[in-house]
Amino acid sequence: MSRHRNVRNLDVEDVLARDQYDEEDEAPELTAEEETLLDEGTEHIRAMLPADSGVSNQEIRETLYYYYYDQEESLNYLLGKAK
Repeated sequence: MSRHRNVRNLDVEDVLARDQYDEEDEAPELTAEEETLLDEGTEHIRAMLPADSGVSNQEIRETLYYYYYDQEESLNYLLGKAK
């Protein structure tokens, strides 16, 4: 029963205030150099992908970020995904 008391006495507003974050916090802040790498990589990969691949620019950017801006690794992944 003591657990019920703990839950009943819980300050929900306080817990939510500590855990609260907005979507802006989810996306990392990129430097100008990283933005340039993403833009150049997106352009390069878009040129290499088939027109009917169905891969969006956002997917390309996320893949580049995941593979630390390695264009060839990102392209290989996206080509495999598009099949």
